[in-house]
Amino acid sequence: MSREMALRLESEVFDEVRAGINNYLQITLAKMDDSKSNEAELTVKLNIKFDRMDLPVISKTGDNDLREAIFPQLSHKITSIIKTKYDTGGKFVADGDYELVKSNDSHEYIMRKIVDPQQSLYDTE
Repeated sequence: MSREMALRLESEVFDEVRAGINNYLQITLAKMDDSKSNEAELTVKLNIKFDRMDLPVISKTGDNDLREAIFPQLSHKITSIIKTKYDTGGKFVADGDYELVKSNDSHEYIMRKIVDPQQSLYDTE
C-alpha cells in the first residue's frame, strides 16, 4: 500500500470486497441457471468502526503534545440468496359428510362426520 490512499470503492483497500462481489456474482448466476431460478439477491454489507487513540506529537519547540488518531476497521459480508419457489397443490372439499367444528378437548378446528338424525339403531356407524 502506498503512503496515502483514498477511501473509495476503487482503492486497494476494497480489493477483497470487489473480488468477493465478482466471485459471488458468478456463483449466484451459475446456481440460478442450474436451478432454473429467475430471481436472486446479492447483498453487500460494509461495517465501519473507528478505534481512537492518542499519539504523541513532538512540536517544533520540543514539547510533547498528544493528537487523536483514528484507525478505521472495515469489515464486509456478502450474501447471495437465490429465490427458488417450490410448491404443490391439492384440494379438499368437505362434500356434506363432514363439517368444521372446534374441538372442546384440544380447542383446535377439526372435521367431524355429520351424524344423520334419521340413523337407525341397527346402523354400525
